[in-house]
Amino acid sequence: MLNSHNISFSKRLEKLNPEQRLAVETTEGPVMVVAGPGTGKTETLGARIANILHTQTDIAPGNILCLTYTNAGVVAMRKRLISFIGSSAHKIEIHTFHSFCNKIIQENTDYFPVQDAENISELSQYELMEKLLKNLPANDLHFQKNSYSYAKNLLGLFNTFKSESWEAQEVRDACALYVQELQNDENMQYKRKYTDKKTGKIFQKGDINEKKYKAIEEKIEKVVSATYLFEKYQKALSENGQYDFQDMITWVLNAFENDSNFLAEYQERFQYILVDEFQDTNGSQKELVDYLCNYWNEPNIFVVGDDDQSIYRFQGANMRNIMEYYNQYKKSIKVITLDKNYRSSQEILDVSSAIISKNEERLESEIPDLNKTLSSQHPRFTSENSIKPSIREYYNVLHEDLGIFKRIVALKKIFESEENSGKFSDIAVIYQNHSQSEMLIKLCEANGIPVRVKMTQNILELPIITQVIHYLEYFQKESQQIFSGESLLFSSFFFPFTTISGKEITHLALHRKLEMKKQETRDVYFKNLILSEEILGEDSAFKKYG
Repeated sequence: MLNSHNISFSKRLEKLNPEQRLAVETTEGPVMVVAGPGTGKTETLGARIANILHTQTDIAPGNILCLTYTNAGVVAMRKRLISFIGSSAHKIEIHTFHSFCNKIIQENTDYFPVQDAENISELSQYELMEKLLKNLPANDLHFQKNSYSYAKNLLGLFNTFKSESWEAQEVRDACALYVQELQNDENMQYKRKYTDKKTGKIFQKGDINEKKYKAIEEKIEKVVSATYLFEKYQKALSENGQYDFQDMITWVLNAFENDSNFLAEYQERFQYILVDEFQDTNGSQKELVDYLCNYWNEPNIFVVGDDDQSIYRFQGANMRNIMEYYNQYKKSIKVITLDKNYRSSQEILDVSSAIISKNEERLESEIPDLNKTLSSQHPRFTSENSIKPSIREYYNVLHEDLGIFKRIVALKKIFESEENSGKFSDIAVIYQNHSQSEMLIKLCEANGIPVRVKMTQNILELPIITQVIHYLEYFQKESQQIFSGESLLFSSFFFPFTTISGKEITHLALHRKLEMKKQETRDVYFKNLILSEEILGEDSAFKKYG
C-alpha cells in the first residue's frame, strides 16, 4: 500500500529529531506529546499516521481517526498526509469534533432526530431567544426591554452548558452548593472590625461582608434563573424541529451512553485515535474521546497539546482536560516533550518564556520532570544575525497605535531610500482582537501604506451599507413623526457621495440654527400677543389655559 512512498517516508523519518521520532514510533498505548510552538507537531502527527500504516499491516486507513479543533487544522493535516502516503490520505478519518459527530449522525439518520429537523441559523437563534425573553414576566431576572443584546449573552451561556455537558439541574445543584460554601469563604468575611458609616452597624472580624456576598449571590441567582430559560430554549428547538451546532455532539454522547452496541461499533472501527490541539478541547469533546477509548485499559490514544497555547478558554477549553488525561492513564502513559523550535530565534523564545512563566496554571508545575524550555534550531537564527525583541510601554491605546504607525512610516522611508531593503509585506502587526486594528488601518490607508487584513468581513458593517441603513432609519423616523430624524439627515451630509464640503455643511448648520432661533422668537412673540390682556380682555375665559 505504501510502496511508492516508502523511500520518501524513510527520508522524512530520518530528518526527525530524537523526540519527534520517539513520538512517531511509539504507536501502542496512551501517549501525550507536549509540543511547544514551532516544534513540528503537524509533521510528527503526519509521520506517526504514516508509520502506523507502514508497520501495522492489518490496519486500514479507515481504522485511524484524527480529531482536531479547526477546519484549517483538518486541511493542513490532510495535505501533510498526502505528501507522506499519497491518495490513501483521503481514506483516513480526519475531522473536527463537530464534523465527526455529524458524520456519525449522517451514517445513522434513523437513529437520530434529524430527518425532519434543520440546523438553526444564528439569526433564527436570536429570534427564538428574543421571543422567549419577551414572553417572560416583568419581574423575571432575565426580563429585558432590549432583548436582542441580552440574547447574545444567554446564547453564549447555553453553549457553555452544552459544550461542558452540563444538565440544567446539575448547574442548579452546583450553584446551591457554591452559595452554601460561600458563607465559609474567608474572602467573604471582614478582615477586621468595621462600622458601616451609613447604617452605623458594627461588624466584627470574621463576619460576613453582606454587600460582597449579596453581589455574588445575585449573579448566581441569575445563572439559576437562566437554567430554566435554557430548558425552555431546548424545548422550543425540539418543537420547531431545529437543532444547533453543539447539539450534534450532545446527541452522539447520549447515544454512546445509552446504547453499548452503538458505541461498540465505533470503538471497533477506530483502532488508533489521535487528537491535535488537545488543550483547546472542552468537556463534551473530552467525553467523546473517552467513550471511544474506554473499551481498552490501555487504548492507542495519542494527544498533542500545549497548555501555554490555549486560545479557546473562553469557549470552555482549559488545562483541566490535559491533566485529566494524564491522570487517567498515569500508570502507562508515555509523555514526550518536543522542545526544539524551528520557527523563532532564541531571543524571542527567551522573552516569551519569561512572560508565560508568570502563568499560575502550567503543566510544568503538575507533571514531574516536565521541562518545556524551548531551544532555537533553525539555521537562519544564529547569534550573529539574531535581533533581540524590545518591549515598549504606552500611555494609552491611541498612543500605542501612533507609536506602531510611526515605526511603520520609518520602515517605509528605509524601503524607499535603500534598494532591496525590504517591502511592506515583510511587516506584520499582530493583535488579539480585530477591533484593535481599526485605527492603525485607517492611519496606514490615509498615508498610502497598503494593508492586508485576514478577517471575516461583515457586509452589514461596510461603510456604504451602514450609510444606506442610516438613510433608511431617517426615512423611518420621518414617517413616524415629521422632523424627528433631522439629526440623522444632518450627519448624512458628511457621507462621501453627497459631495458637500465641510465648509458648506457648517454654513447650513449655522443657517439652520439662526432660522430656528428666529422661529422661536416669533413663537414667543405671537404667544405673548395672543395672551395679551388688551386682546383677550380681563375676563376672558381663555386666560385660564395660559
